Amino acid sequence: MERILGDLISERNHKRVYVHDGIITKVFDHNFYHGYNVMREASIQQFVMESGLPVPKVYDVFQVGDDWAFTSQEIKGRTLESIIEADPEHKKQHVVKMLQAHIRLLSKLCKNNFLPDLKAKVKRYIEEASLDPSQRYDIQLKLEKFPNHLNICHGDIYPHNIMVTDDGTFYILDWAHCSKGNATADIVNTYLMFLIDGEPKIADIYLREFSKKSYTSMSYIKGWVAVLSAAYLTRVNDEKKKEILLKNIDSVTY
Repeated sequence: MERILGDLISERNHKRVYVHDGIITKVFDHNFYHGYNVMREASIQQFVMESGLPVPKVYDVFQVGDDWAFTSQEIKGRTLESIIEADPEHKKQHVVKMLQAHIRLLSKLCKNNFLPDLKAKVKRYIEEASLDPSQRYDIQLKLEKFPNHLNICHGDIYPHNIMVTDDGTFYILDWAHCSKGNATADIVNTYLMFLIDGEPKIADIYLREFSKKSYTSMSYIKGWVAVLSAAYLTRVNDEKKKEILLKNIDSVTY
């Protein structure tokens, strides 16, 4: 049976997204993604949706030529990114609402082995990072000292991954990087995304609002900033962005 993909609405990171008759189809370029990558993302998205979070329901996984794809529920609304672009004067307020949605997500736990372990993923990134051996050792030691939590962590919370409906519900999209682990780490991941994207004031607001709302000390949060900055080095090619990350690592006293 021939699939009707519909209208192309997005194309980024070797993925194409189509919409037709209330159904979203995400097609993954087979040169960059295997079938198991697609099945994993679809399974995680459905798993999180069934945990009670506002996440699009998944329908099926199939092939489009040599590519793999999955379909899910269309959420009608606007991305938070487009809302901020149209209303930059209230960017802080929009980002604080995003943080509130992020905290609600992190209140959910994964008590089985379905999701990968966040600390294990971070450890692998740190091992691959271009760091002085003694510096790497200090960072790895700090990582190991953090408690092992079971929070569902998205791994890529950012305005372009949030769909806001007319009633103000924040639906969370794109679950490829999901894991289970420490909630503060997931917040810090978003902080770093804002920081290296040239939004230091918004990044700082995100951390301080989280600290206030969750009663988490800034010293504890800054520890995660150093650790995840080291892990982020493997994902950044721009030298100026690397300097920002290295500064975060150097600013922590061991």
